[in-house]
Amino acid sequence: MRLLPTQYFYELDPTPFNDCVILVDLQGTLLGAYADHVDERTVTAARALAQRNTVYVFSNSKKPEKVKAIAEELGLSYLESKVYKPSRRLLELIPNEGKKKLVIIGDLLITDMLFAFLTGSRGIHV
Repeated sequence: MRLLPTQYFYELDPTPFNDCVILVDLQGTLLGAYADHVDERTVTAARALAQRNTVYVFSNSKKPEKVKAIAEELGLSYLESKVYKPSRRLLELIPNEGKKKLVIIGDLLITDMLFAFLTGSRGIHV
C-alpha cells in the first residue's frame, strides 16, 4: 500500500530551509509520476529552495541522462552514482563539507524516506 502525500513539491515553503544540503528525488517528486517535463510551479519552487541551500537532484532511475538534463533545466546540481537509495553508502557521495543538515525530499517511503531514516536526515514526503 502506498500512502498518499499531503502536499506537492511546489507547495513546500522554502523558508524553514537555510544552509542545508537537500537531496530531491526526480520521478514522482519533481516530475509527476508519468511526466517527462517539469511544470513551471515546480521550476519556481526548486529555484526558491536553491537560493539558500545546496540542492542536488538524484534518482534511482536507470536513465541518468534524463535526470541530469532536468537538473540542468532547473539550475540544480546533479548527483550521479551507482549507489541507490536507501543505501547508507550514498551518504558518502553527497558533497557536504561543512556537515550541514541533510534533507531528503521524495515521494516513496521505501526508498526516499527510508534513506532519510537510515541516515538520520530530515525526510519530507511529497
